[in-house]
Amino acid sequence: MISIVKRYYAYRATLTNGFYLPVSVIYMEAQGLGLAEIGFVQAVFLFGMVAGELPTGYLADYLGRRKTLALGNAVTTTVMAGFVVASSTGAFTALMLLWSLAWTLRSGTSDAWLYELLADKDLEGEFARLSGRAESVMLAVSAGAALTAGFLYTVDPAIPFTANAAVAALGLPVLFTLPELAERPTPLPTSRR
Repeated sequence: MISIVKRYYAYRATLTNGFYLPVSVIYMEAQGLGLAEIGFVQAVFLFGMVAGELPTGYLADYLGRRKTLALGNAVTTTVMAGFVVASSTGAFTALMLLWSLAWTLRSGTSDAWLYELLADKDLEGEFARLSGRAESVMLAVSAGAALTAGFLYTVDPAIPFTANAAVAALGLPVLFTLPELAERPTPLPTSRR
């Protein structure tokens, strides 16, 4: 069980956006977008997250948690690589819409996977502690990445996005070392007479 949790922490580390966050606005400005356009692009991302949260939850129920998480990492990898070649408001808008989808594929799904793993072993009481540690791992990796992002940007503006794509891609092999949890049948409603 300890090995599985450590691999889960490693997976959660790949959810970092630390390379992206410190340089995204100046990068889009360098590509010719004004602040109003950047605000629009960011708003598309946020509205996309709101709109995608429920449908992607159902998708996770249908596909399985691990496959949904893998899809989220694959789309994030593609989006971050897309930043390297994007140069218009339309391109950045499309990327942000895709990224919002990727974000919602992973947001509740990773916690649901952990909870189901713990429930299978009658360890539900450990969820808050382990989930909190996983979040701390991701935030620590994000902080470290953010500290290097500015320097990497001065070397080549594409490097922070390429680095974020690489980290997201690393999540894929880690995910496939985690167990795919068995589906739990949804109890049928009973009729009372």
